[in-house]
Amino acid sequence: MIGAGVPAEKPKDLSGSVRRVARLMRPERGGGVLVLVLAVASVTMLVIGPKVLGAATDTIVNGVLGSTGIDFTRLRNVLLAALGLYLLGGVLSFAQNYLLAGVVQRTMLRMRADVETKINHLPLRYVDGQQRGDLLSRVTNDIDNVAQSMQQTLGQMLTSSLTVIGVVVMMFTISPLLALVA
Repeated sequence: MIGAGVPAEKPKDLSGSVRRVARLMRPERGGGVLVLVLAVASVTMLVIGPKVLGAATDTIVNGVLGSTGIDFTRLRNVLLAALGLYLLGGVLSFAQNYLLAGVVQRTMLRMRADVETKINHLPLRYVDGQQRGDLLSRVTNDIDNVAQSMQQTLGQMLTSSLTVIGVVVMMFTISPLLALVA
């Protein structure tokens, strides 16, 4: 564990490591595409939500400023639509995270099998030269750290990137001038 004030260890070959992990994930392309589709759908629902809530605000403002009063039937329908969007977005986000966990765990299973093959081919004198349990402990901890990092990073990077893109698109659809100013 990295303590306060202690610099983190820098990777020696980040691009090579990313390529190796991507190669390990290649059999999970179908699941990865489904995760991407669910992420796009989920973020779309969550980005559209504020625009729908804006329609509810417009209904209230027009009712207060107008002579007819607030149209509570329209307000109820708009709020139910917003609730539906947020619920659907949440369900899609849950499904995305669930599928991503499966993709990552199957990838880690393949990585563990590769490591086991590598360890089985190590010379016996190398294994004997290591502290008892040290080799297995390092391998187990490293793979668990990679799995945890992938699980957290992939989901957050995907959702965050799509959210930024979605918010920018929504800003330009609402008001291009204000979007440019922002």
